[in-house]
Amino acid sequence: MSFPASPTNGQTAVVNGITYAYNSTLTAWQRVPNLIYTATSVTISGTTVSTSTTTGALVVNSGVGIGGTLTAGSIVAGGVRSTSTSTAPTNSTVGDLWYVTGLDVVLRYTFDGTNYSWIDISGPTRLLSVSGSGSSGGSYTINYLVVAGGGGGGMDLGGGGGAGGFLTGTTATVPGTMYTITVGGGGAGSTVYATPPGLGSTSTAFNSTAVGGGGGAGGPGYGATVGGSGGGAQGYGNHTNQAIGTPGQGNSGGSATGSTGPGTTETGGGGGGAGSAGVSSTVSVAGSGGIGSTFTYITTTISALIGVGQVVTATNSVYFAGGGGGGGYSPYGTQQSVGGLGGGGAGNNTPSTPGSAGQAFTGGGGGGGGGGGGPNGNSLGSGGSGVVIIAYQSPAQKGSGGIVNSYNPGAGTYYVHTFTATGSYTA
Repeated sequence: MSFPASPTNGQTAVVNGITYAYNSTLTAWQRVPNLIYTATSVTISGTTVSTSTTTGALVVNSGVGIGGTLTAGSIVAGGVRSTSTSTAPTNSTVGDLWYVTGLDVVLRYTFDGTNYSWIDISGPTRLLSVSGSGSSGGSYTINYLVVAGGGGGGMDLGGGGGAGGFLTGTTATVPGTMYTITVGGGGAGSTVYATPPGLGSTSTAFNSTAVGGGGGAGGPGYGATVGGSGGGAQGYGNHTNQAIGTPGQGNSGGSATGSTGPGTTETGGGGGGAGSAGVSSTVSVAGSGGIGSTFTYITTTISALIGVGQVVTATNSVYFAGGGGGGGYSPYGTQQSVGGLGGGGAGNNTPSTPGSAGQAFTGGGGGGGGGGGGPNGNSLGSGGSGVVIIAYQSPAQKGSGGIVNSYNPGAGTYYVHTFTATGSYTA
């Protein structure tokens, strides 16, 4: 049957078993739904579960329209499910929806031909979790810390070693991409008279390079060296041969107080730290190392568990890159110093006794050696090795590499990847 030649508004016609109504405003025939039912409530009393798509308590053919509110305890349509949890649902199928409690976002489970992924559909698209091989796109932001190795302490009333350079930042990473991580070692303390201590080695990650810490001054004839943070001055001879730090990464070493020969006021200056310059010595106390800086994305619990950074319980903080303390000489009544918060090694005031090494995986500078030993006044206060830390917020782990830990401060889970040696991070 064909449509009438001159229809009037509302006129109906059945063509191939389908009912149409003429709309004179649109000058078009519109399909008429098979059933239009208007009611304040509808009760479906059938309780038998049917796995068929054409039988059961409610059967819908050719589509359904709901003009008001449909309330149901559970609706499964075409295998699509909705879930409200803080962790990713299991056994998901393409099209499923997941409301992530705590983050207030809605995700849809998708397949791009290679990977199955949860994609945020409540705002700008971002990949929250991926399973499978290869990359499905969608960068995510990480926070990172890069700390270089600390410098070694000077010998014979030596200055403290400077802390390794301290850098933090954020960057977008692309899933499936491998990023090289380099962790620098600490510089050796002086072991040969009149030979300067070693500088710390650089650490690199995400196009950021932290400069190794400078060595402390000591033994007649050599001054402190420039680094991420500079080394402290020597207490014997030249008292202003401390070194500067690298802008944006550390601070200068402290100056020294003392005579140009044997006396009662010989003390070395402290090495610079990431948070402050090394302390200049006084007539009776060697200079302490400059304090380091904190990284808020690692907890004191994780720090203590894996042995990175220096935990300060009083402030519930984790410090890195503290300067080494300067050396003194107890027969002349001068006191030894302390290392700066963040792994700096303490100086020594016992004749011919080395200063303490900087703490490993902090980038702390080494302590200066005690005086009075001449060629035997070795420092051995080596700098602490560096560290690289990556952290991001996510309901599920995204990247791989390093030592992985997680914590939840109450606003979502953070994953922390810690590198104590050179390696790689795969986003």
